[in-house]
Amino acid sequence: MGGEQSKAEPERKLDLTAAERRELDHLRKELEDRLKLGLKPVVTPTSQERETAKARHKYEDGKYHIAIAGVSGTGKSSFINAVRGLRSNPDDPLVAPTGVAETTTDAHRYADPNPDGTRPYVWYDIPGAGTLEVADWEYFNNQGLYIFDCIIVLFDTRFFATDIAILKHCAHFGIPSFIVRSKSQIHIQNIIEETLEYAAEEDDIDGEGMRREARTRYILDTNVSVAYNLGRAGLRLQPVFCVDRTKLLRLVRGQQAPGAIDEVKLLRTMHATVQKKMNPSGDQPAPPYSQ
Repeated sequence: MGGEQSKAEPERKLDLTAAERRELDHLRKELEDRLKLGLKPVVTPTSQERETAKARHKYEDGKYHIAIAGVSGTGKSSFINAVRGLRSNPDDPLVAPTGVAETTTDAHRYADPNPDGTRPYVWYDIPGAGTLEVADWEYFNNQGLYIFDCIIVLFDTRFFATDIAILKHCAHFGIPSFIVRSKSQIHIQNIIEETLEYAAEEDDIDGEGMRREARTRYILDTNVSVAYNLGRAGLRLQPVFCVDRTKLLRLVRGQQAPGAIDEVKLLRTMHATVQKKMNPSGDQPAPPYSQ
């Protein structure tokens, strides 16, 4: 009798209702999708880990701390220089070094040098995950990104699993995030050159028209690609800002920037985000960086 009960027990456990089977199938599919995307569970840091990360990054009350994250080669240093109004100059101690291989595992901290105090920002160049021996899903916590007030995910040619993991963690921790595609003018020029390669010699080339078409194609392709990747990861849609360091630099320095794409929109949106955090109940100054 007892032996018959033990043999029948496994059969009873497998006797699931249709609703239970649907739930199991849903959970199995969700797990498989997460594993395919490299999305592991978000680990909430302890209060001690937060304090350690703040000390490590020299977090200052009254400042707005912005992390620039992305894989190596996306132009993080150039971006940080441009948004601070600085030209590349190896002799200037305020300038983030550019054009060098990213080998460090430490974030680099750069204060905003604005003399009038209107930009109380501190910028951080976060090492790319491709240079670290760490899984994509561990990157966020290992770098202490949970202590930042804002995170900019900078990408060049395409989205990586690390970018998705960062955005997922930003959503979990309620950290404002911006998706920014760098080197836009270079990418537009590449589209133009690609078009010219396939143009017949007898074709009447309209240079301005070709640039407009290349620009439109670049913006559309970028937005479609980002939307696809966000949707695939189960993340909410959010804007992607196509920028170029030369345009950013001119705008921050109070100059006109013909041909700019989303540079003004990015700077204004960031400005509004900062003001909302640092002065939530007071009047916010008018957005700067008029085109």
